[in-house]
Amino acid sequence: MQKSSGDILYDMFADNGNDVSSYLKLSEQNRLDAVSVLDGIAPIGMIGGYCEEGFPLLYASRAMYSMMGYGSFDEFYAAIQGKVANTIYYQDYNRVLDELADVKNVGGRYSVTYRMPRKDGSLFWVIDKGRIVETDDGRKAIVSFCMDISEIMELQYLNNNIPVGYYRCADTPDYDFLYVSNRFLDMLGYTRCDIKELFDDKFSNMIHPEDRKRLFDGEENHSENRDPDKKYEYRIKAKKGYIWVIDQTSYMADM
Repeated sequence: MQKSSGDILYDMFADNGNDVSSYLKLSEQNRLDAVSVLDGIAPIGMIGGYCEEGFPLLYASRAMYSMMGYGSFDEFYAAIQGKVANTIYYQDYNRVLDELADVKNVGGRYSVTYRMPRKDGSLFWVIDKGRIVETDDGRKAIVSFCMDISEIMELQYLNNNIPVGYYRCADTPDYDFLYVSNRFLDMLGYTRCDIKELFDDKFSNMIHPEDRKRLFDGEENHSENRDPDKKYEYRIKAKKGYIWVIDQTSYMADM
């Protein structure tokens, strides 16, 4: 016997220690309205499955199957062969099982991230937060809220894989270096001694001649007038030759 979405919502209220008396006072229509509101909170979907092999599907909200690219519940059910396990990208499945291994009792909570396959075959990242509940027929089931975190994971990937360096310069005509980070040096292939010997320890000497005028000339480019939110694109001399970089620079007055 499958639980209704209203019953599942009730369980989630109760399992989170909320006073459910107010929920019980709602009319059936108002309960359905509450569930429809939940369905409309994108990109968050709700899905449930029995704690049995493959996690046979108990429930999936409209937001859940829409997020995966399906136009109806029936289409979604057929595509996953009625099993929640098939909503998890196969390369992540065993890891997800390992992370859930210690969550066995009713009321147990879990939080896990993994990739889901869309109808078109593309993947997206979700964070899955849920609980183990007991259905009316005494079977244990998982009930999860899944949020699309693809943008967050992409930013994390970029942060970990795109070299980012930091430097600090004096407010002098040639912007003498006061400090350069190790990542700045690694990105360009230099040592700290190289910066001193090859560029006289001056930031301006590293900039491509065609870009210096654009970067440093003009009233708007004076240090104190620079827009702190503006990003500057220019070529800087790396050990292997000039490379394009994006630079967000802020002016700091002496205290």
